[in-house]
Amino acid sequence: MIVKSEKENLLLESDKSFKSLLEIIESVPSRKRTISIETQERDKNYRDVLMHLYEWHAMLERWYREGMDGDMLLGFALGF
Repeated sequence: MIVKSEKENLLLESDKSFKSLLEIIESVPSRKRTISIETQERDKNYRDVLMHLYEWHAMLERWYREGMDGDMLLGFALGF
């Protein structure tokens, strides 16, 4: 029996969750996906929520790359 690494499991779960998110979005009629709601909150429609998630992922990947390159600025900024 082959045991998957934590990284492999994380990637598989991430892919599964992303596919689930896309299925949820696709289950909403296309005409309703473009509707924005009136709110004081930042995210008002699907596009806003997806861009928010994308930006967090991009930031996390940048922090990871910088950390792997030995950049300690993140640690100093967070008080480590």
